[in-house]
Amino acid sequence: MGDRIGDFTKFSVFCADVLFAKKGINVRGFDLTGISAPSEYTLIASGTSTRHAAAMAENIVMAVKEKYN
Repeated sequence: MGDRIGDFTKFSVFCADVLFAKKGINVRGFDLTGISAPSEYTLIASGTSTRHAAAMAENIVMAVKEKYN
């Protein structure tokens, strides 16, 4: 997917914006490029319920598919 996404920093900001738009609570992003980790960036967010958290995840998947194919 690296060829489709290009800049993972912008991709992480895009995903965080989706979380904010869906009322994610305490959305936090972490840059892991300085340490040995399986990913370069990670996002953490909470929801008001299990259903809300699942809906936020579903919305990220749909937004990524729409924008990045």
